[in-house]
Amino acid sequence: MLLASGVALAAAVTFSNASPILITDINNGQADPANPYPSEILVDNAFPGQTVRDVNLILKGFRHAYPDDVGVLLVGPQGQSALLMSDVGGGRAMASGVKLILDDEATASLPDEGPLASGTYKPTRGTMVFSDNPVADPFPQPAPTGPYGTDLSVFDGTDPNGIWKLYVLDDTDVDTGKIRGGWALRINAV
Repeated sequence: MLLASGVALAAAVTFSNASPILITDINNGQADPANPYPSEILVDNAFPGQTVRDVNLILKGFRHAYPDDVGVLLVGPQGQSALLMSDVGGGRAMASGVKLILDDEATASLPDEGPLASGTYKPTRGTMVFSDNPVADPFPQPAPTGPYGTDLSVFDGTDPNGIWKLYVLDDTDVDTGKIRGGWALRINAV
């Protein structure tokens, strides 16, 4: 435990699910959920009696031929939800092997039209390339219905223990992708 001016500060702890997430294509005109849907991380009694102070989402090895098609929704153990990435990265530059860290305190947003590069970014909802293919709101079941938060701060003050769920989908036909290295949560609790 760290101390700053006599105040105890907890160190961030990272929890991972290294299983790949296959981002499948649109199916019968409907946004197609990834496989698995959802992908889960269990935080089991890691923070007894504490609440979330900060949480960051890490996507490891993101690959997609048309990243603008991908939506990423994080749901916490108590049901809070945040749409953290949608309609970003454009469609002309394939993302391959990109490590994305989504952090409310980041200084940059994900690029709306430019290529995605590994780095730390604010959760970002970009603009749609085509007006007929917005990321689904709500996401297909079993994801919760919206409205969804737009920042990771929706999890602040909640119990971090329990099952965290990551819902990923592709909202347009033709291209597929993968989150090859799975995903992780970096949680700081007090």
